[in-house]
Amino acid sequence: MTTQTIDATQPRPTSTPVRPVPETELSLLMDVGSAWTKAALVGRAGGRWRIVSGSAQPSSWGESVLVEDLVSRLVPHADARLSQRLALLVRDAPRITCQSPRRPGRLAVVADTTADQEAAELVAIRNGWRVVAAMTGNDRRPESERYEPIRLAEPDAWLAVSSGGAPPPDGPLWGVLAAARGSSGTPLLLVGAEDLQETFGRQFGPATRWIGPAVDDALSAALLTLLAEANGPGEVRSLAPVAFGHSMAALARGLGVEVLGVDMGATWLAWGAATPSGGTTAMLAETGDRALPEGSRAAAEVLPADVDEFATTDAMANLAARPMAVPSSVAEAAIAQALGIDRLAAARRWLGGCPPVDLLVGGGRLLAGAVHPGDAALALLDGLRPAGVTQLAVDPWGICGPLGTLASEDVDEGMETLRDDLLVPLGTAIVSRGGRPGQVAFRARLHRPGWPDSTRHEVRVGGVAVLPLERGASGELGIELERGVELGAPYRARRMRAAVTGGAVGVILDARDDPIQVPTRPGDARTMIQSWRDALRREGRPAAG
Repeated sequence: MTTQTIDATQPRPTSTPVRPVPETELSLLMDVGSAWTKAALVGRAGGRWRIVSGSAQPSSWGESVLVEDLVSRLVPHADARLSQRLALLVRDAPRITCQSPRRPGRLAVVADTTADQEAAELVAIRNGWRVVAAMTGNDRRPESERYEPIRLAEPDAWLAVSSGGAPPPDGPLWGVLAAARGSSGTPLLLVGAEDLQETFGRQFGPATRWIGPAVDDALSAALLTLLAEANGPGEVRSLAPVAFGHSMAALARGLGVEVLGVDMGATWLAWGAATPSGGTTAMLAETGDRALPEGSRAAAEVLPADVDEFATTDAMANLAARPMAVPSSVAEAAIAQALGIDRLAAARRWLGGCPPVDLLVGGGRLLAGAVHPGDAALALLDGLRPAGVTQLAVDPWGICGPLGTLASEDVDEGMETLRDDLLVPLGTAIVSRGGRPGQVAFRARLHRPGWPDSTRHEVRVGGVAVLPLERGASGELGIELERGVELGAPYRARRMRAAVTGGAVGVILDARDDPIQVPTRPGDARTMIQSWRDALRREGRPAAG
């Protein structure tokens, strides 16, 4: 047996210690809009999930530019040992994505009565469709005039509403529909008695789908499904406006308050109204109103910027031609805000008014990306006129939409996990109605524990004032209403106290009535509008009394 002697004086072989490779957990939340894409990178920081980077860019720029921007914003704050791998980590991070439909759906409506047609059109518009042609059985126009618009419509889907008229093949109305639709195989949605399924199926083929006996939520669901399949992400829950509404419902459940959220993009306006027990969502592609037509001298005279009608026309043309562009001048920014306010006001009219809510949330580039938080607050208040006492906030990262694509229990968990980064509070608004121009609408005094009471503020009808109250601070506002002025239900007393919270703007006292009245003289109107904007743009400071 041979043995081997090891000299203890010889150095033993050593191995180079392996340096630990740092790891990180990341998720990417993306809202892909028709003009802009918003992305927020979520990672663990201090043992908690936080938003560690965010970006917004025109959707046409592509994903590589988006990743590059996210990484460049993250590098100064990340572990240096990760710097060479950040691009790969961000690119491969799990994603939660919502997407806006590429365009509104095109719908042709054929109904027995005008009432049926109008009800169907309202449901269609609330769910992202544009009615391109319509015909009714009680329309008195000659058949040739009724037929031509239907024949030329080229819709994405047809909607037939039968409420007792003669069914196919006897009813002349359905014969016109069959001739206009031809053999295209375009989906046909049928609202009417269940026994009509077989009759319509024989006349119009297998693309016919019976929805139900009445124009109701079943029709809404069918229209959303068609829109998602033909013109969007494929799943209804991934439609950005629908997902935003789901997030507002989760917010209402989590906070135990009534919430209204509006997310205004280049093409779509999402409207999510929710209580702790449920909610409703609408997605509007158009509202039929445009406050500032091109070349309007009146538009230039009431804008808060000092611009003439020619500058107004040029600025509006630029905004219309480049919906993904950032306003490049004071005039363009003012016009963009005015058009946004008009869209909010038109949506409020379409949807039956702004409900009384505890929290109003704004999303989209105009609101969340406003140059100053006071501009976002003014747009929400001017467009929606929420009566009473309402907290205002914005979704600065655009993450409410992506989170809303998750299952209900996961949405709740996601909203709770990111609660510190989810919204940026603007403050609390007190909006009154009524009163005579120039008279005092109400008086208010802010009380904060441990602070001297603030000076009593008088707000006249048509005026706006702001009481400074920083983010994270809270207090109680004593309010005394003058005769003829009200805050709406449930604020019926003349004197009351309301809990208020601070934010980037403060406590906003708004006595401009509804609708807002401006002087008839253009110069006076411009001065007044600018004064409102200036009031909300003043820098906040601690309310020390």
